[in-house]
Amino acid sequence: MTRYAHLAAAVLCSAGLSFTTHAAVEGTVIDSNGRPLAGAMVSAEPIGPGADVVTVFVDEQGQYRFPEDVDAANVSARLAGFEQVDPQATGAIVMRPTQNHADVAPASAWLHDVPDTKRMKMVLDCVNCHQVPTPEVRNYAAAIDAQNAPNPHDARQQSWESIAQYMNLLWSEELNRGAEQAQPVETEHAYSVGDIEGIATILADHFQGPMQTLGSSDLGAPLAVTPNTSIREYEIGGQNAVREALMLGDPARLWVADVATDRIFAVDVQTGEEEVFDIPADVDVGPHTLHPGPDRSLWVAPFFNGVVAHLDMKSEKWRTWRVKTPEGGLIGIHDLSFGSDHELLADQKGRIWFSDIVNNAVGWFDPDSGQA
Repeated sequence: MTRYAHLAAAVLCSAGLSFTTHAAVEGTVIDSNGRPLAGAMVSAEPIGPGADVVTVFVDEQGQYRFPEDVDAANVSARLAGFEQVDPQATGAIVMRPTQNHADVAPASAWLHDVPDTKRMKMVLDCVNCHQVPTPEVRNYAAAIDAQNAPNPHDARQQSWESIAQYMNLLWSEELNRGAEQAQPVETEHAYSVGDIEGIATILADHFQGPMQTLGSSDLGAPLAVTPNTSIREYEIGGQNAVREALMLGDPARLWVADVATDRIFAVDVQTGEEEVFDIPADVDVGPHTLHPGPDRSLWVAPFFNGVVAHLDMKSEKWRTWRVKTPEGGLIGIHDLSFGSDHELLADQKGRIWFSDIVNNAVGWFDPDSGQA
């Protein structure tokens, strides 16, 4: 998990939102022989207020069309196995085959040659679950390769061990956020779950070379988009570690959690303007997970410190609870929901249920009494 993300993209489908309209920007994506390329995604940097990047997808005839509120500029296309010929093209975008799929391949393509048991170890130990294969990881591999060490395998082993130890220190920092008593740093464990040496060995064996080229890419599943899908990305200013976002309010805004601070951002999707909300608590919160309540209010869960926060959308007033075990111990709340709709889960007594990743448990707390 990168400690700070200078560019945090909050993604949403624009269906159901109302925007100012004008003439739409449209065109086709074709190969060098003029044949349409289905499955391509086309992105643009709009002129004027709103999203920083808007992406749409072509139909079977290779045709794309941006929403009518988007005055698109700097249009570019991406498609596995192809690269754009002219980066300044507008209207018809011509693409040619390429043997290097590194910039468009999903994580599964990089992990394809890792045996199942080792791949599972990487995922379960979590030292790679958020990172593979980000450009930062690939550039780190390139830096290792550029050492020209006498024993390349040992150099890779030591380098991957170093970055895994660093990741563990960041994990410890999050674990101790707001805790009355700091937890010990277990540097021999990656993310305090698995062994660093074992993870580093897997990476040294299978993440070889500079990782700047990838010969093939198999998506493994159909795209979960249609030609009517659009994705809008908004840059969150300053240093941050944005994790989740959801649409709430009337008019709806994009609410974004910054796990590195006590901040929640509310982004106006039409203008791109941001409003910052600080969660009032006597300890650092680190908002980790966002949930809509039945009344469409905002509920916030932290990573480890047991601080649950609630924001009434109309009054913009906060309420917080410090949830602990009956013995007064630490609760690591990860979610206040157990369903795919991600909505708050409360029982008939009004108790709110949560998953507890510190104690390998589930539990509830009563908002009226604070009892858990």
